[in-house]
Amino acid sequence: MTPAATSLPVALPDDPIRAALDDARIRDGLHAQARAVLGPEAADDAAEAVQEAAARAWQARATFHTGDGAVTAWLHGILTNVLHETMRKRRRRPAQLPDDPRAWDRLLADLSPADAVADRDAVAVLFARLPAEHRDILDLRYRHGLDGAALAARLGVRPGAARVRLCRALAAAKVVAGVAPGEVGP
Repeated sequence: MTPAATSLPVALPDDPIRAALDDARIRDGLHAQARAVLGPEAADDAAEAVQEAAARAWQARATFHTGDGAVTAWLHGILTNVLHETMRKRRRRPAQLPDDPRAWDRLLADLSPADAVADRDAVAVLFARLPAEHRDILDLRYRHGLDGAALAARLGVRPGAARVRLCRALAAAKVVAGVAPGEVGP
C-alpha cells in the first residue's frame, strides 16, 4: 500500500507543533520510541505509528499550550497512546494457523500412555507438581484421548486457545521433569 502524499496545512511561522514535526531530531526520537516498543522487525508498523501520531498531533494542535510543557514530550505522549492501540490490535489478531490443522498435533510431543510408563510412581509425583490447570488439560488430552476440537469444547474455549493451553502445559511438564526446552523428554 502506498501512502498518499499529503502535505500539512500551512501553519503560522511561530507554530511549535509544525516546528517540532519538521525537526529531524524529534522525528528520529519518535521513530526510536516506536521501534523500541514494537520491535526492530516492525519498522513499517513503527513508521506508521509515528505518522499516525503526527496526524493526531496536527489535529489536536489547538489543545497544546506552550506553557504546559515541551512539545516534544507532548508528541511522545501522543505516540505512546498510538503504540498502546497498535499493541492492543496485535494481541487481538488471531494466530496464524497452518494449512494442515493436523500439523499442530504433529508439533506436540506425543506422550506415552500411562500404562506403558515403567515408573508410574515417578510420573505421578511429577504430575502432582504441575498446577491444576496443566494437570487437567494433559489428563484430558493424553489419558482421555481428546483431540483439539473435543479439548476446546470440553474447556469451553476456541481450538486455538486450547492448543496454546496444551503447549503451555507441555512446556511446564518438561520444566518439572527437568528436560531442557527443545529436548525430547524421558
